[in-house]
Amino acid sequence: MNHPPFLLSFALAFSAAVGAQSTDSLNCSALGHLDYTPEASDVWGYAADGKEYALIGLRSALSIVEVTDPTNPIEKERIPGAPSVWRDMKTWQHYAYTTHDLVSNPSVPASGLLLVDMDSVGLPGVVRHKYIRPGIPLPGGGFDTLNTAHNLYIDENGICYIFGANVGNGGALIFDLNPDPWNPVYLGMFDQYYLHDGVVRGDTLWGSAVFNGFLSVIDVTNKAQPQVWATQFTPNQFTHNAWMSDDNRYVFTTDEVSAAFVGAYDVTDLQNITEVDRIKTSTDPSTIPHNVHYFDDYLVTSYYTAGVQIVDASQPDMLVEVGRYDTSPQFSGTGFNGAWGAYPWLPSGHILVSDIQTGLWIVDADYRRASFLRGRVVDSLSGQPLAFAQIEELGGLFMSTAGVDGRFKYAQLDSVDLVLALSAPGYISDTAYVRIVNGVVRMRDFGLLPEGFGLGESAASALRLRVSGHEVSLDGGVEERADWMLTDLSGRLVARQGATLDPFALPLNCRGAFVCTVQTASGRALRQLIWVRP
Repeated sequence: MNHPPFLLSFALAFSAAVGAQSTDSLNCSALGHLDYTPEASDVWGYAADGKEYALIGLRSALSIVEVTDPTNPIEKERIPGAPSVWRDMKTWQHYAYTTHDLVSNPSVPASGLLLVDMDSVGLPGVVRHKYIRPGIPLPGGGFDTLNTAHNLYIDENGICYIFGANVGNGGALIFDLNPDPWNPVYLGMFDQYYLHDGVVRGDTLWGSAVFNGFLSVIDVTNKAQPQVWATQFTPNQFTHNAWMSDDNRYVFTTDEVSAAFVGAYDVTDLQNITEVDRIKTSTDPSTIPHNVHYFDDYLVTSYYTAGVQIVDASQPDMLVEVGRYDTSPQFSGTGFNGAWGAYPWLPSGHILVSDIQTGLWIVDADYRRASFLRGRVVDSLSGQPLAFAQIEELGGLFMSTAGVDGRFKYAQLDSVDLVLALSAPGYISDTAYVRIVNGVVRMRDFGLLPEGFGLGESAASALRLRVSGHEVSLDGGVEERADWMLTDLSGRLVARQGATLDPFALPLNCRGAFVCTVQTASGRALRQLIWVRP
């Protein structure tokens, strides 16, 4: 988050109440709400021994709230710290780690990194915690002290990466939590340029170089000497955060500017990172996206004035909004008000949302799968793709141009019967019907016939087909064996019959137009459009 600090209020009162349901919600509802004064920043979650907690950053404290009963969130601890607009939290084993960025009151010293033993939360006495300000050896010699940082991430191996610190250029400071999580061990730093945020999988760091406008892919195999592998500019070139898919094939990013997109990238080849799709919130396209996270093939994204958005990312090149909940309906458009963070990984499946003005929300989401179509426009006779064919939904908004491979795609939230008008230069325009349903990726070829193709045309003029009821026979004095094949106008095989002299019996459910192909033993062949009447 990059903007001037908010005017702060230091009132200590808070109240718990289930907020009124948002007037802008889709497949989501609020279960519980905890109001805060002063204002809130980011949120993270923690679960142990059947209990669930929210860790939420306040202007001068870390608040730990039990949300096991989502309708009755209870603040268990409030640990004070230096006043700052920005606080970010992550957990490892039974410990929580919290950073804060620039101190808003110059008369108060920075706190450094806060460590909390979550096993002590709710026990009698003061929760076990401490602040540390480790000394950091600089590449050119000398030391500096970790006082502030913008964010942090802890990978699956217990390596902690601290981003946007006051040390050096503010890249990434790397610590090992394994020897003793209570006393992190410094390993090294990436300091080529400032990183606003980052996420790590294996030995790959995906860093958000916000001021450079790109996603930075960094090899951290050698923690003392990280190396940049690749960079990728994001849609609005103010790269705020990133998250990867569970299979590591895709990465998703936000840009923290008005009217920005959430971007999706295929990263299977780091030398050829490819943007495959981008999406905004449907509530207000001018709002600012903040943080995107990946959960069970969904994207859960906090938007400032639009709340939390859920996107079906099971098909990363066809992102579809399937849920949302606005935690601050009183705000709209651009501006740094409203939802800051969203945490989707609690065992209960509830989403924790932190709202700058309205506090902590516990949201129940009905995670739905969208409906998908992957189509291909082909020549009905040859099966070859028709490049740049036009596709238009009759009575709808969908319009598309097929690629050079004849392929196009379409996705939306609900199941629907589509009526598609198909056209291509040199081909007879046609209308096709297809039903797409929730949770299914429909794969279908749509065939078009060349202009001038009609009844009776064939590749061997001596051969003719004759249709009688549901039986097709050859005219032309043929006294040899023949193979028959029947396809619909999309090229889909309907029926086939091996070498035989007998007429070809059509399936009884055949109705309408088909292409019948005959290959005789002597090599003669024909392909003819036939009509099968009811």
